[in-house]
Amino acid sequence: MKSINVIVAALMCSASAYSQSYADALRFNRNDIEGTARSQAMGGAFGALGADLTSISINPAGLGSYRSTEFSFSLGVNTNMTKTDYYGYLNEDDKISVPLNHMGLNIHWTMDESTFAHNFAISYSQLANYNSNAIYNDQNEFNSLLDNMTDDYMIDFYGLNYYGGMAYDAGYIIDDKTNRTAYNIWEIPYVSQASVSKGDTVVRIERDEFGDFGPIDHYRHVKERGTKGELVFAYGVNLANNLQIGAALGCDIIDYREKMLHNEQYYGGDENYQYSKDFDYGTELKQDGSGVNFKIGVIYKPINELRIGFALHTPTAYTIKDRYYAYMTNEYNNHYQNYDSEYEYHFRSPGRFVASVAGVIGNFGIVSFDYDRSNWGRSKFRETDYDIDDFSDVNEDMKLAMKSVETFRFGVEGRVTDFCSVRAGYRRSSSPLKDKAWINCDHATTSYSCGIGLNFNFFYLDASFVQTRTDKDYWVLPDSDNYYVPNEPARCDIKANNVTITAGFKF
Repeated sequence: MKSINVIVAALMCSASAYSQSYADALRFNRNDIEGTARSQAMGGAFGALGADLTSISINPAGLGSYRSTEFSFSLGVNTNMTKTDYYGYLNEDDKISVPLNHMGLNIHWTMDESTFAHNFAISYSQLANYNSNAIYNDQNEFNSLLDNMTDDYMIDFYGLNYYGGMAYDAGYIIDDKTNRTAYNIWEIPYVSQASVSKGDTVVRIERDEFGDFGPIDHYRHVKERGTKGELVFAYGVNLANNLQIGAALGCDIIDYREKMLHNEQYYGGDENYQYSKDFDYGTELKQDGSGVNFKIGVIYKPINELRIGFALHTPTAYTIKDRYYAYMTNEYNNHYQNYDSEYEYHFRSPGRFVASVAGVIGNFGIVSFDYDRSNWGRSKFRETDYDIDDFSDVNEDMKLAMKSVETFRFGVEGRVTDFCSVRAGYRRSSSPLKDKAWINCDHATTSYSCGIGLNFNFFYLDASFVQTRTDKDYWVLPDSDNYYVPNEPARCDIKANNVTITAGFKF
């Protein structure tokens, strides 16, 4: 279990040299489905209901429930609040975004409504909203990001790989001595390899041996932007009003941006902290990707009051392009160094299975439930050149650290008048990580929702409110056995509020 903890802590920390990791898989696999207001208000539990253009991303057989041609679009307002606790220092920051949650058109035609009806739909739905701001800071701690950089530098001594090498080039933020001892900008020795006969084993020098060592203040600001959306082309047929079959081609689009600024200030010398030095380390990551998947589904009505649905989604095959930029600024001697790279690779998300059941109570209401399962441990990174396998280690790590995610969606709708309905919903997605006790990082999400709908036959207007809560850890400094005092992650409480308005027209 401890090995899983080390894997996750290392991969979750974005402060190290960037490479593809399971943190990317968590991002690419998200499927929140922030579509129409009606679907959101009922927790997204539409796998057995249909007649909603968001539902075809869950079960394309739902198209068979349409009895007319329909166009609809949905606009939303998202507020994401992130509260952090890092060694008892509390911070909070928020981000407001106004996304296009959904737009779609269904075309309905039939030769004999009682036996055979066709529907073809084109629909776009937002699957994930990445917009957030988060602040992390602490004071008077005794570990530094330079510990990780120096360790990286010493392992590749004089090779100057990007992470440690950039710190070396930025005004000697870290440097080496003739006895193969590394020092940082604050002239604090980190490791010693004085004797070649000892091999390459890194021997740590304890900092309490140096009386003038002072505390370090850490500050980090992380801004995330972007969305994941899906454009769906779907066909559904209704056979004799009790069997619906559908198929869909999904084209996913990922647009993700992250900016991170990490600052440390060191107070050296006597206890009055008369001398101070600091450095900035910043990164920018841009990820653009597209992928395709295929979905098939069926809905069966044994009686008019009961609907049972099943759907299978193939894995989504993505091509992702990363553009990464990093820089370091040495405020003590005013030096600056940067690094940038571009890289293209493939990512395959796991397939999904969806089982649904819904009950229709005459003209008075609906009760609906979905069960959605996907094994995130089967996510795969691949090179664009299939003769090279640089991702074998991270793929194996994902198998060890990640598991199946189970999502439960529940929704109810009640008709108040002939043209007014009220709705409520609940959604819970389990953690994709295998052992929370060791990893101390959950990533499970819980959503509560409500809404109202007004139907005027040829025109309808729906509104919804959704609150989603997520608890997770964020490693400001990596977890490593080479640190003087074991690092701990920051605790993050993320609360996202979403208001959506949908307008629809029937022809």
